[in-house]
Amino acid sequence: MRQGDSTVDDFYAQMSAVWRQLDSIGPPLSPSTCDSCKAQKVALETRRTYDFLSRLRDEFEQLRAQLVSRVPCVSLMEALAAVRNEELCLQNAGLLQSSSSSSVLAARSSLSPAVAPPPQSPLPAASSSEGGGGGRLHCNYCGKKTHVEAFCFNKKKDRSR
Repeated sequence: MRQGDSTVDDFYAQMSAVWRQLDSIGPPLSPSTCDSCKAQKVALETRRTYDFLSRLRDEFEQLRAQLVSRVPCVSLMEALAAVRNEELCLQNAGLLQSSSSSSVLAARSSLSPAVAPPPQSPLPAASSSEGGGGGRLHCNYCGKKTHVEAFCFNKKKDRSR
């Protein structure tokens, strides 16, 4: 399962439904307060946080890398709040479109193929110590235009090997 064109809230609801189904077929989590049970609950939440973050759209890659690299790791609710906030910021900046508006644009472009699509708005300047001029995000490590090299998840993953 991937986020695709779903909103963050819709995608989280889908993931929660899957997690509830998985919980119903496995052994119930003990309400016990023993250290082992607490550790099991923390491990489950950590897995679900990484599961949720790893299945988000590419536009959230920079935020995903920041959240995954935090020690101690963020809770699922903290991650959800941060991703909701980022979604709102990206929508307000015109860098993220909802599924309803993107389907309308796709329908318009298919009806009039002779009309060129409107130019894309430039991405905001990268806020990193690398200075990346030009006002566009671009990673020199993996080549993606959704983040800068300092926040490259692939680079961090390769370094840890």
